[in-house]
Amino acid sequence: MIKRLILVLAVVMALASFLVSPISAAVSPAISLEPASGPVGSSFTLKGGGFPSRARGTITFGTAQLGKFRANGGGSFSLSLSVPVTNGTVAVTATAGSVKASQLFTVTSPVVPPPVTASGFVSRQGGQLTLGGVAYRPYGLNAYHLATDHNINYGCGEANSQANIDEFFASLAPQSLTRFWAFQHQAFNKNTGAIDFTTIDRVIQSAERAGQKLVVTIGNQGRDCDMPAQKDENWYAGGYRNVYNTGTYNGSGTLNRSTPMSYWDWINLIVPRYAKSPAVAIWEPINEPYPSTVRSDGSQYCSSTAPATLRTFFDTVGQQIHSLAPNHLVGSGLIGSGQCGAGGADYETLHQSPGLDVASYHDYGHDDSPIPGDQWNGLQRRIDQMARIAKPLIVGEVGITAADGVSGCNTTAVRRDKLKAKADAQFRAGVDAFIPWAWSKTTRTSCNYDIKPGDLTLSLLKT
Repeated sequence: MIKRLILVLAVVMALASFLVSPISAAVSPAISLEPASGPVGSSFTLKGGGFPSRARGTITFGTAQLGKFRANGGGSFSLSLSVPVTNGTVAVTATAGSVKASQLFTVTSPVVPPPVTASGFVSRQGGQLTLGGVAYRPYGLNAYHLATDHNINYGCGEANSQANIDEFFASLAPQSLTRFWAFQHQAFNKNTGAIDFTTIDRVIQSAERAGQKLVVTIGNQGRDCDMPAQKDENWYAGGYRNVYNTGTYNGSGTLNRSTPMSYWDWINLIVPRYAKSPAVAIWEPINEPYPSTVRSDGSQYCSSTAPATLRTFFDTVGQQIHSLAPNHLVGSGLIGSGQCGAGGADYETLHQSPGLDVASYHDYGHDDSPIPGDQWNGLQRRIDQMARIAKPLIVGEVGITAADGVSGCNTTAVRRDKLKAKADAQFRAGVDAFIPWAWSKTTRTSCNYDIKPGDLTLSLLKT
């Protein structure tokens, strides 16, 4: 009897010990934010713990996906993120399957836009650009790198100070039309990682003071100074709402770039900032859009759905820009000579989009053909198509290489004359603007497209 009692007591004690001291205890997932407030474009650190070992998941900022994470073997992770375009206090949530954790983040206001010091918006009446109620048919220049300052951003191309920008606009005739790039990386400080509109503000304000007009290009089709490296049909079909934190700067500022925010958030940040500036004539959502599909081997093809995809993109993005900046026009930025999504009759269908006001054509490789191209995708067909739907067409890029003293290359005087022959013929045919490629301060001895200070083409453009 005593032995049985001892055995029962031993079993009870063992069971009690098991119940009081379990083998393991579940740890609830949690995240922390440092800091937990800041302006759009600023950086913050998100740390997570208590997630399943090696768990993969997503980070959302309100309703927008901000990034992805992978926990280590202990269920922890740490990410550096940028505040997307939004307002107020929102929930930041880390989700891995059915497991999630949230914390609140308070978004403070971005910098107040600079004051407006000029007047007179570029508009359109049917198929004609107008300014002050009269026809506006300007010369201009591509100066894509105006917002680059390597002390502030990685930018794109050669650097420009405030004095450089002021000198450039002073070299043009009043109310010329300058085309420049305002991609995300021109507005993010490479030293702090925070949003910094200093260099783009310089361009806009200088143009206002000088009475100049601008075509502002918001993104790029290819890898030059923008990401993802190649925008494919999936990007145009909705991928532009995603953040591509897939790379880092390589030191030269030309490759391996990640986007601090989605393209959609970027247009919702930059366009309102300059919505009241009459210096902005045309917003171009993308430079030379091309919605091809990329195969696994890197080759590309154009799907049968590409025209509809590109049309929907401009319907959505173009009308969003219109809602944010009702006094500004939206242009397509197309090469125009038969590319994916806009070849043949699709070019006209695309420009019937309510999101587009201005068509575009880029003219290269036809030095002695004032009206280049064939009956299917040539400039004359584009002019005729736009006349049918009553929308203006600009020659947004036109390039002829030149260099004095280089064998086999046009002299700068010959280039001036060839550009004048093109401009005269194209304006007579019905184009609304003629914008050569491209201004540069750099002296090169090779045959190139650069139009430098003192170039004879500048005297042509100034008249």
